[in-house]
Amino acid sequence: MSLTLVTPRIPQHQLALQRSAINWLARAGDRVRARQPIGYFNLDCYTEGFTTGPRPFADESRDVQLLLFAPCDGVLTPLAGLDGSGWSALHGHAHRYVDSVPVCTLECGEATGERELLWMMVAGRRGFVAGEGRGGFATGWHDRVRAYWPGSGGRPTSILGIGTCEQILVFRSETIAFADWFASFPGPLHVIQTTDDRLVHSSATLLQHLRRSTEDARALLGAVAAWIGGQARELDAGALLGQGAPAAGPSGRRVNVFSDFALMQLAANECAELSPLLERVELLGPEGLVLAAPPDVVVLSLNSEYAPHFRHKQTGWLLSMHGFRLNTDLSPAARDWLRRDFELVRRTPDDVARELEELAVELRARTGAHLFVINLTSTSIYDRTTNYSWLGDAIESASGIVSAETNHRLDLLAARGLCTVVDLDSLTAEHGGVNNPDRAHPSGPLPEALREEIARLARARGLAGFGA
Repeated sequence: MSLTLVTPRIPQHQLALQRSAINWLARAGDRVRARQPIGYFNLDCYTEGFTTGPRPFADESRDVQLLLFAPCDGVLTPLAGLDGSGWSALHGHAHRYVDSVPVCTLECGEATGERELLWMMVAGRRGFVAGEGRGGFATGWHDRVRAYWPGSGGRPTSILGIGTCEQILVFRSETIAFADWFASFPGPLHVIQTTDDRLVHSSATLLQHLRRSTEDARALLGAVAAWIGGQARELDAGALLGQGAPAAGPSGRRVNVFSDFALMQLAANECAELSPLLERVELLGPEGLVLAAPPDVVVLSLNSEYAPHFRHKQTGWLLSMHGFRLNTDLSPAARDWLRRDFELVRRTPDDVARELEELAVELRARTGAHLFVINLTSTSIYDRTTNYSWLGDAIESASGIVSAETNHRLDLLAARGLCTVVDLDSLTAEHGGVNNPDRAHPSGPLPEALREEIARLARARGLAGFGA
């Protein structure tokens, strides 16, 4: 006895929805589990008649995909004619999307008839327009990637991860992007993850972004454009073409010029556009194309707070990036620009607590969103300090002391109802410091434990989509 699984019903109304050939993630004869991903389509979404008006999904339109899941356990048999290779599997305009088309059969006991495949929509916004990577599901360079599935219907809970590296595996999952969220939580859920590839989002930079006026943004863009223009005038054409210039090459000025321009242009765009805390993006689901509300939960990381921060002397623009990028991703000219036109901002635990409080209050007033904050990890397999008095005056800047003080201030904010602590410190101690040896990059069971803890805290606040 077998079920025939068919494409989901997605009302198109005034849309023209197209798809690629199906890319199978499971083969004929494979035994699959309920809510296991088995294949995906690339999707192209247009307004009906392919008008020249605004295209759905705007800056995500070339990276929208539909991931398909088995509704129950069984043995999979893909049907002929839906898969493909080459361009038909890569691009979303190979076929018109049609509801209820048989895709595969599933041998699963006594069940017969037709059933819709379970599905999840994923969309990615490229870090820059040419950052294409169509080799798989949610691949390529995206500065924001998100997933949505409707579950049993209703308004989805939107959760935004906007921290540093400890969030990558928690939000993106370790295998197929977001599949672990889908497997664990019934929905409706809208899960969004931003990257720290270019800039780091701290409470200070996010707060400034929320408060930025049009005039501030114009001044900021002017400062960046002036620097880029000055650099362009100084370029040597021969060096750019690789002629007679020893600096041109894999580690030379030509490559660094591109990385500088890309980094600074995109940083300026990010600062001038709408804050990611306020963005309303489109969802494709059982109701057709709808506009999501701003995030209900914003997940920050205290690790973001102590990345290097720089303030532009003229405009006050505050930016933050990881310290290692200063040496590996920027040319000497860009580093000189930071030294000349910016000042380094040294932040204390009191600064962090004050700006987290202001961000929580302002965010609650603007959108009603609640702040979840992943704390700092004190457990380390490398910590061998047995007497802190040996540190002398340096004790105030010792990482263990700063981490403990910052975590304590975060606990005080949580006690006042201003935020919720996601206690990575305790989870690391529970699962062992070997799973977080540098206190910044959780591995082993920790990403899943963090995901489950975030879900538990969301359920405690009565948010839908996370199950019982």
